[in-house]
Amino acid sequence: MKTSQHTVGGKKFFMLEWGDPKPNTILGIHGLTANSYYMAAVSEFLASRGYHVLAYDVRGRGESSPADKPSGMRMHARDASEIIDALPAKKVLLMGYSMGGYISGVAAGLNSKVAGVILFDGGGACTGEDAAKLAPALSRMDKVFSSPEEYIEAVKPNYASLGLAWNRFIAAAAAHEVGPCGGGKCKYKGEAERIREDLLDITEYKHAEVYGLVKCPVLLVYAAGAMGKGAPLYAESAYAPVRELLPDLHFYRTGANHFTMMLEEQPELNGQADAFAKTCGI
Repeated sequence: MKTSQHTVGGKKFFMLEWGDPKPNTILGIHGLTANSYYMAAVSEFLASRGYHVLAYDVRGRGESSPADKPSGMRMHARDASEIIDALPAKKVLLMGYSMGGYISGVAAGLNSKVAGVILFDGGGACTGEDAAKLAPALSRMDKVFSSPEEYIEAVKPNYASLGLAWNRFIAAAAAHEVGPCGGGKCKYKGEAERIREDLLDITEYKHAEVYGLVKCPVLLVYAAGAMGKGAPLYAESAYAPVRELLPDLHFYRTGANHFTMMLEEQPELNGQADAFAKTCGI
């Protein structure tokens, strides 16, 4: 895995890269409070199958530029489209996790280089009740800590409550999201206000408008696993708009939950992504 910084359209993007450059590329887009390291497990798997994979910090997170005010899916999708245009690849498969799925849906309608989209438990109807289930993920944004180590220890119970055992993928993502905030203190690096704007925008997503412009195949991966002792983040019925509006839709149900699907090794699930990438000619 390589790390790099790229300036696209006057904005800075932190990027991770797996595998050697190829004529076609897979581009990963992470979730609401996440960062590019959340895409590492699936990206490692796909690179081991011979693909070239990139993932970047969405603006307002990690080491990328601040987000516009107000922030929202169209802004992030324009960023994704500009990144796609800057790539030498002829075709790009978008791999959007959670919020990244909503971004990918819009971006697919903006850029003809998009040959396919994978929605990792994202892109459906998100209610206020669904949004409230993300409280453990949102709770870390505003707190200040004396050191990165203290931050790491503080977030471990949050991940445990979501059904995750601490591992190298979570450790890398957590280390990337914490930074100095002055006075020798540190905190979550993401812009909390912009992130809350993004969450609101997801609940107002215009599915018919967005998916009416998507002409490529789409793989929807539904995470049916419970989060900790609770239910899945989304009911399967939340994806009714995806099923109704996308004519070339492929579907896979995983027993992993919304977080374990990305932050643990999932060979069967990732094999579905491999097979779909081949379908898209990547």
